[in-house]
Amino acid sequence: MERTPVQSSTVLSIGYDPATQVLEVELPGGRVYQATDVSQEHADGFVAAESKGRYFAQLKRAYTFTRVVVDANPAPAVA
Repeated sequence: MERTPVQSSTVLSIGYDPATQVLEVELPGGRVYQATDVSQEHADGFVAAESKGRYFAQLKRAYTFTRVVVDANPAPAVA
């Protein structure tokens, strides 16, 4: 999933796929977490929030986040 960098000391980037309602959050140190069944309203609110860390804390009470392993060196595409 493609994530967009955000201005925050606690959240590095946020991604959201409206088709699957999956929210992805990257934290310092390269940790990435996903939550499913996240409403578009909550995803938009997260991106627009003045305090991303505070909003993320609220989201963690509403949704279950699972840590995902992100391959830092993905295999090249085969033509």
